[in-house]
Amino acid sequence: MSGERILVIDDSKEIVKHLTEHVLPTFGYETLHAYDGRTGLQLIQEEKPDMVMLDFQLPEMTGIDILQELAQESITIPVVLMTGYGSELSAIEAFRLGAKDYIIKPFTVDEIIETIERALVETRLTQDKENLGEQLRRLKVEMNRQANELKTLAKIGTAITSLLDVDKVLERVLDAATYLTDAEESAIWLPTEDGATLRAYERTNGHSNATPLIELSIIDSQVGQVLRSGQPLRQSVFSGQGIKLKTDFFARAVLYVPLKLRGITLGVLGVSNVAAFRSFSKRDEFLLSFLADYAAIALDNARVFQAADQALAARLEELSTLIEITRTITSSLDVDEVVQLTIQQVHNSW
Repeated sequence: MSGERILVIDDSKEIVKHLTEHVLPTFGYETLHAYDGRTGLQLIQEEKPDMVMLDFQLPEMTGIDILQELAQESITIPVVLMTGYGSELSAIEAFRLGAKDYIIKPFTVDEIIETIERALVETRLTQDKENLGEQLRRLKVEMNRQANELKTLAKIGTAITSLLDVDKVLERVLDAATYLTDAEESAIWLPTEDGATLRAYERTNGHSNATPLIELSIIDSQVGQVLRSGQPLRQSVFSGQGIKLKTDFFARAVLYVPLKLRGITLGVLGVSNVAAFRSFSKRDEFLLSFLADYAAIALDNARVFQAADQALAARLEELSTLIEITRTITSSLDVDEVVQLTIQQVHNSW
């Protein structure tokens, strides 16, 4: 049973009690009741039950009067007419006015339940159709939202991975992290040269800072835990001071994800809400992890480019020195002078 609400309208208190206290609740239905037609009509208008069990002969308004009123007000509701022997003509009039079925008194429990089930079939199908339509609408909205998020991520990823300056990569990633998760602050932690601490590059108060501001222990910090395990971490604490991030600095919610490239964790990308009582969701974790993948590629590319650029600059410096030495040699025929100038050029290049 679906737990529909059934309104019983009958001037017989025995029938009302039998149906509303014993029969219908046993089969999972909720009940309302009225002993006269006018009260019953008012309950239909105000309570909007799922079905009505309607007696033909009622004080103040008959069952036919109620059906006529429902038709005039365009109220569509399954109605089963309860009538006695010899009232079949009244049942025909009730069908003309929109009644779904009728049952002749006295009736058995099986008869009343079968009649109710028949009357509710169309209502249930309509409700199922509406529920399915609503589910499809929500699914479409969710799919569109996810598609838009992926497009946004792809654009951000393309923009980030095209950068060849480490500082610019850090700034762009920090800005994107707060935008995607609606966080108040963001940070990237990268291991220091000795591997004992993590150095933070933060975005606070709406501004990114590519200059490292603080360092945390890899062993004794949540960020270090993410670096060591390679697994995301979400946490929210809305009581007390919150989550301690560093000395005298607390947050209400944090989310950390690893920066991974080819199975190696390069660092940690994190966001936090310091003042807002809003935790981060699995969706936020997915978006931030997606961004972290792009960030790891971009940082690796930028570092490779900078290393290559530095190597090229050193090579150009060497070539410049060789050119100067060659000019010295070709401009003089004095051996001692050539040797002395060559030594001087090499010394200057160091």
